Amino acid sequence: MLSLNDFQKQFVQGLQSQGEAILQSISATKQLSPKERLAIYQGSIFGIKQKSLKEIYAVCNRLVGEDFFIGMVNEYITATPSTTPDLGGFGADFSDFIRGFQPAKCLPYLSDVARLEWVWHRLFYAPFADKLDFALLADVYVAGGEHIVFQLPPGCALLASPYPIHKIWEINQEDYVGDDGLVLPENAMFYLFVWRRGLKMRMDGLDQPTWQVMTWMLEGKSLSEMAEALDSQKFAGDFTQILTAIASWGWLTGFEIKRFSC
Repeated sequence: MLSLNDFQKQFVQGLQSQGEAILQSISATKQLSPKERLAIYQGSIFGIKQKSLKEIYAVCNRLVGEDFFIGMVNEYITATPSTTPDLGGFGADFSDFIRGFQPAKCLPYLSDVARLEWVWHRLFYAPFADKLDFALLADVYVAGGEHIVFQLPPGCALLASPYPIHKIWEINQEDYVGDDGLVLPENAMFYLFVWRRGLKMRMDGLDQPTWQVMTWMLEGKSLSEMAEALDSQKFAGDFTQILTAIASWGWLTGFEIKRFSC
């Protein structure tokens, strides 16, 4: 007889069509075989995943139409076993799937739009950010400013795309009012910072130098390490001005001192 833990593992594998060992532990009825009884649960889970992905990727759904979207989602669900009990965590790599999904090749920006939608979805549940203590920062800077590592809001994301995904996202919101015309420029890059201030979600455009500095911050680079990185590449911006602007826009929520081992 299976232990409860083994039964649960086999049941989950059966729901994800990864094995039929669980069928030996399911009793048949007069109307249904063990496989048919399991299929009821499989269909229910499949439908729940469909509904969840439609809600998370509402713009993608609107861009391609519901029939196409459901077909694409069905392929994704079949090919992607869930690795988390949190339904809100399912779909993290959907943008990667879209990038390799041949029928979607005619919409080259669709994958990047999906990446933006996933970030927006996950950020909604991120913890609230603290406010930067500028007085404490000033004191610490005098003692060892080169070792300071700045912290950005929890759950924030930096995105870069050759397509104006922020505009595509905006004009496909249900409450959008305005010109829905869109031109896809050639040889362009768009840089975005997606974050949350209190209960308000925000998406701000960046220039490339600011995006680069904030990327270093997310990587945990100290001020001295960022200064070294500046020397190793062509940097088009004024580093001091960029740091001042990032702070004034409320994007810094804290800092720590990076300790280096000898």
